[in-house]
Amino acid sequence: MSNTSCAQIVREGEDFIVDATLVAPKFGLPVEAFRTELQQGAIVVICERGDGEDHGKTRLTFRRGMLLWRFVLDRDGAIHEDPILAKRACSSAPSNR
Repeated sequence: MSNTSCAQIVREGEDFIVDATLVAPKFGLPVEAFRTELQQGAIVVICERGDGEDHGKTRLTFRRGMLLWRFVLDRDGAIHEDPILAKRACSSAPSNR
């Protein structure tokens, strides 16, 4: 994971504002195309807040098709990023031969 600038992800109360110029290039998109895909639901954002020993951490995951880009915000304010490829679900149903 690599560190990211705190200025590009800002916490506002319980919400987060993420600068599109940070995320768009991760998916190989210009900012306007990224915003359009986000509005159309082609890019999905998931926010997960940590429990137990992860209390105080937040994980923001952006998903576009099989590619996920995750930002982890630590308790101390540090932000790390991690590109992830989603795995396709394999069907284990028996064939009808």
